[in-house]
Amino acid sequence: MKILYWNARGIGNLDTRPLNLKRFALNFRSHGIPNLWGFCDINIDPLVLQLSEQHMTFSLS
Repeated sequence: MKILYWNARGIGNLDTRPLNLKRFALNFRSHGIPNLWGFCDINIDPLVLQLSEQHMTFSLS
């Protein structure tokens, strides 16, 4: 299983495509750009349970 959970700028940029990961979630902030992104292997389908400005909760089965 391959999941990347990152909260730093830059992972959402176009030059990160070679990682071969899909984005399954990102948070929406009322005053700025997203700061949380959830990426996973293209064969995994995580279920997003909750998103906020400060955290994300997801389930894998």
